[in-house]
Amino acid sequence: MASFRTLRPFGKRPASAGRSTVLGLGSPAAFAVVISLVAAALLAAIQLAKPGGQADRSAPSFLIQALGLPQPDASLHRKPARGVTATVRSSAFRLSTPDGSVSLGTAVGSPWTRHANGASRTTSFGRETVVFKNRGVEQFLTVERRLGLHAWSWQLADGGLRPRVGEDGSVGFLRGHRLTGISIASVSILDMKGEDVTPAGLRWSLRRSGARWQLQLRLEDGNLPTPYVVDPAITFRNSSTFGSSGIQNTIQLPMPTGVVQNDVMLAQLTFREGGSSPGTSITAVPTGWNLVNRTDEAGWNIGQAI
Repeated sequence: MASFRTLRPFGKRPASAGRSTVLGLGSPAAFAVVISLVAAALLAAIQLAKPGGQADRSAPSFLIQALGLPQPDASLHRKPARGVTATVRSSAFRLSTPDGSVSLGTAVGSPWTRHANGASRTTSFGRETVVFKNRGVEQFLTVERRLGLHAWSWQLADGGLRPRVGEDGSVGFLRGHRLTGISIASVSILDMKGEDVTPAGLRWSLRRSGARWQLQLRLEDGNLPTPYVVDPAITFRNSSTFGSSGIQNTIQLPMPTGVVQNDVMLAQLTFREGGSSPGTSITAVPTGWNLVNRTDEAGWNIGQAI
């Protein structure tokens, strides 16, 4: 899901960010000291708080940055996009979209500490953090000590949708025979710097018990650095899109999240004709695709193909 891959994506702060010209400080050394003090004060202000108000210095710095400043009155119900709402409760976090809704159970922990961009709390294994994103909501479980072979499990409420694990490792959701725009991103394990340390071949699994589903992950953490972070994220997108303003001989269509073998995909291409004669922009259809329909507007040099 800029280099904080963990946040799929949040951007790193540029090296030049926050700099300004200040008059009257004397030497450059004095100016540097003032900047250092301001940075230290800001970092202290946004430290995640443990019960009792003590700073939790074990919290990953990338999560501190992602959460933003503490805001006791911050809402845990957000609307990141039109028709999309994200909610954090004591026992689950939820994403509701025009396609349906999906929620994942949260860990058992202390009350939430609210921040500008999410919430955090302590747990028996370390810390749970939930961050609101532009088109979803993301959970980060910070594990402070090794647990050996551990089976992680989340109660999955699918709102009538049917979950399945795609070939890319993500979890997609079907309504009938149609793949919706809701998905759970593939497994991501991160270190304290937010770098990807996911063991090769690690994948989600789904278990059904009656009418309920569970999202599961079997993780052996003997070779992982500690602390480490388990990172499930629920996201939503209406469709997979691609655009180009340059002159190209070929284009590559991105595959939607959650697609598996034997799915039927529909691609709509709108393009500007390269010359005065219509019908010259598409000369070959890729293997596995079939041209269903094509329309050309010769007067406008615009065409569309499905």
